Amino acid sequence: MISIGPYHHGCSNLQEGEKLKPLWANRIIVYSEQEPYILYQKIIRKIEYLRSCYDKEKFDHNDKKLTKMFLLDGCALLHLIHCFCSINQEDGLIDSNFTNHHVANIQQDLFLLENQIPFEVLKILSDDAKFQESDHMEEMIKDFITSMTTMARGKSGTKLNVDESEPSHLLDLLRGVLSGKLKRIGKQRLL
Repeated sequence: MISIGPYHHGCSNLQEGEKLKPLWANRIIVYSEQEPYILYQKIIRKIEYLRSCYDKEKFDHNDKKLTKMFLLDGCALLHLIHCFCSINQEDGLIDSNFTNHHVANIQQDLFLLENQIPFEVLKILSDDAKFQESDHMEEMIKDFITSMTTMARGKSGTKLNVDESEPSHLLDLLRGVLSGKLKRIGKQRLL
């Protein structure tokens, strides 16, 4: 349903989801009070590193195309995470006419290996974000990951204690939690 990253970018069977990504990306950019051009510049400055996260032979995107894709997909992903972690979590998804089944499928799609983008993209896009809530976007990402693991284990109200090692992508962060590499702590704030 949803394609994130270069592997399935532009696939004809995923065009329904592709139509929603600009709307979602725009919402998070407006909500976080950021300028798309500045975000684009931040990504293109690190494009060589971001490109090196993938097998060169699997895709042939030029720098501008890859930067636009990371900007669009990264912002859409952050919007989805924001929706899933907000008090009115489906506010941003209601006008898309999604059922609970669709929302569950989207959440699962976000953790497919082929849908991973470098965690660095999410950091670039959220570093200067200004949200009305007290949580920084990185905290929402951690909350999202924690909610995915606590649903399966029947626990709630935990935070992640992330050490110095940065995850490669969202799935790597989830793997770190499930494997015990990243520890869950009580409701205290992370430093």
